[in-house]
This record gives sequence, C-alpha cells and structure tokens, in this order.
Amino acid sequence: MSDRHLPLWRGAAFPVFLRRRARDFFAWWREGLLLALPERWRARLRPVPDTVTVEAQDSLLVFKIHDGAGRRLREERAVAARDEAGQAGINHWLENHENEIELILLIPPDRQLDKPLTYPIASEKDLRAVLGHDMDRQTPFTGNQVYFDYTVTRKDRSGGKIHVHLYLVLRKTLHDLLETLGFLTRKPNAATTGLDGRSAGIDFMPASERQVNGAFDRRFKLTALLSFILLIVALYLPLLRYGALNEQLENEVGENRVQAMQAQSLIDRKQAILARANFLTSQERYKIPFTGVLHELTRCLPDDTWITQLAINEGKIQLRGESLAAASVIRLIEQSDYFEKAEFRSPVIKSAGGQKEQFHVAARLATK
Repeated sequence: MSDRHLPLWRGAAFPVFLRRRARDFFAWWREGLLLALPERWRARLRPVPDTVTVEAQDSLLVFKIHDGAGRRLREERAVAARDEAGQAGINHWLENHENEIELILLIPPDRQLDKPLTYPIASEKDLRAVLGHDMDRQTPFTGNQVYFDYTVTRKDRSGGKIHVHLYLVLRKTLHDLLETLGFLTRKPNAATTGLDGRSAGIDFMPASERQVNGAFDRRFKLTALLSFILLIVALYLPLLRYGALNEQLENEVGENRVQAMQAQSLIDRKQAILARANFLTSQERYKIPFTGVLHELTRCLPDDTWITQLAINEGKIQLRGESLAAASVIRLIEQSDYFEKAEFRSPVIKSAGGQKEQFHVAARLATK
C-alpha cells in the first residue's frame, strides 16, 4: 500500500512514534468502549489483530505476518542481525501495516525445555508458586535461572491429581534474543513456543519487557474507563443538582415576587391613604388652607405682578413670577397674616425686552 492511500496519521510524513502513539490511543479508546458492552457483543466487535512472529534462524531474523482470524501466512521478511538498513525497513514495514498487530517472539525449539508433571489436585490454586519452588528438583535449573509457563493438560479429581506440562527457557537466552530485537520500535507482546503455544496461553515474557497492545492492559483499560465514567458523573451530578436547585430558587423567587408585588401594592395604597390623612391633618395646622393660598397671594400682591409657578410642600410655598418692583414682593408677602419668613431664593433679574423683574421667592405658611 502506498503512502498516498494511507490515512494521514499513517503516512510517511507522520513521525513513526506519533503514528504508534495515535494507533495505541485509538486502540485503547476502542477497547475501553468495548469493555462497557456485554461479552458476546465485545467478541463480535473487537477486531482480531494480525500476528507477527519473529524467530532467530541461524544469522537471520525471520518475520512472518499471519492473518488474525485464520492464522494464514500473509507475508514474510528476513533481516540479518547487523543489517541496519534492513532493520529500518522492518520497522517501516511493521509501522505501516494496515491492521493492528501482535508481535510474538518464537523461542527456537533447541533453546527451550518442556516436561510433563503431576501434582496433587490441592496445589491447583498455587500451581505457579509450586512449580517455581519445585524447579530445581524437576529440572537442572533453579527458579532464578529460567522463565517458565505451563498448561494444565488434565484434571483427575477422582484420583486427586492434576497433570501439567511445564515449559521453560533460560533467562539469558530470552534476554539475548530481546537484545537482538532491540532495533525494533516496539517490544514483543509475548515470547512463546510457537503459534500453538500462543493459543494455549504460554508466555515466557517478563512483564517488564512486554509490549501491551494499545499501551494498556485490559485491567488498566477497565480502570481507566470506569475512572472516566466516574469523572463524567462527578462533573455532571453537580450540574443536575444545581439545575434542580436553580429551578427551585426560580420558583421561590417567582412566588416571592408575586408576594412582594402584592405587598408593594398594599403599601402604596396605605401610603396614599396616609398622605391624604396627613394632608387633611396638615391643613389644620396652618392659618390658611392650601386651597386659599393662591387667593391670598392674589389679594396681597399688586396688579403688575404675575405668578408663573406656585409650589406648596410641607408648609412651604415657592413662587416664581414677574413684577415691576420685585423687591416689594417680599414685603407684601410678609405683611400677610398667613405667610412668614419670606426670602428670595435666587437673584432678581430683568426680563428680556421688558421693564419687569423676574423673581423666585420662598415663604412659610403661618401656623395657628
């Protein structure tokens, strides 16, 4: 497949490590979503990765790509252990493979040992620990010298026996093979006896050297997915709570607003009644009723005086107007029995184009 037919993140211009990160991220995300589905749905939706085996044959490393579903051999390449150009080509070949891959290191038959063993059925729960402790008795090696795995071939419950097949490889052998594969941009996912051994679950690879597909194992994926769901719930629940609280507050505010409007309307009515009552009460305090103020001003002021504005507020009057002798207005108002403390509130000025003077006078209503 040419680069121009590849997705952007898998094209030649995209750095290898970024392609790997992107592929691992999408694999992790897909796996996390699948873990939220029932098992039978996951089995149908989860894509089966192609298997890439690598095996040391003489001075060559032989890579074979097998179809994920049918284990059919699709492609094969070999590279010398010290061929740097060939090794770079292998990395490019694997990174640009169209499907997700699982890289499996095959241990040559002459570098591994297998042996059938029989143990009491009671040791089934701690079988791996039993095999590790019994290694120096069953093999020429100690538990610290080998990596091992096993398969249960038969359980004889009536006879109280469990039959297992032990597989082991020297740690030095596995480390030397991994060192030879050090040029790869990704670590192998497993080290096993062959494709049949991989199907049986045999894996010599220590956890520290293992490449996990999608960069996370399943338990971590499940934990990450649950953490993500809990995070969403933790962020969303307060919104629901605040939304309900906001709706409750809006209802309460609406009810209070109606009550406040009713109370304000009642207050306004009471104030209007009180104002009318105070008006009548204040009328009784002064010698002249408010309705007679204009009549008294008309009587005491000369005919050449005009009142343009009259205001009565809390026992005080203010009048604006024009007169031929504005200074006499103060004196005439003071002579009335109904007014007192008359004074100008602003300077007297001449009217434009006339002989009259404009005035602004304030006085108090005389009390009884």
